[in-house]
Amino acid sequence: MQLFCSVEIIRALEGVKFPASKAEIIYQLSVKKDISESAIVLLNQLDDKTIFKNANEICQNIGIVCDIEIYNTIKELKFPVRKEEILKHAREENSSDYAILSLSKLSDEFMYKSIDDICKELD
Repeated sequence: MQLFCSVEIIRALEGVKFPASKAEIIYQLSVKKDISESAIVLLNQLDDKTIFKNANEICQNIGIVCDIEIYNTIKELKFPVRKEEILKHAREENSSDYAILSLSKLSDEFMYKSIDDICKELD
């Protein structure tokens, strides 16, 4: 099973008034102090001409896909984090062999700043 939106995006969109264009969404979010930079980067990828009726349309437009089993394994991580720490966490949580095998494919050199970073690399 796959999860089709980032938790960061869902949290960021709480309280946004729809329908809204990309510019209106970005403006509404600019007053929020706790929105992550990665969420802003993703939302800046939205189509400029589309009027979004709800958060689901935004999630579909962004298109981040993460396996729900992977998501459940990494959702408690404290970021930023490296592959070694991700795998240690997965083992401590008694994650499935599938999740550990999938996460072992991550880059050794990269510092992951969010769940989105991990999901994008595994996609």
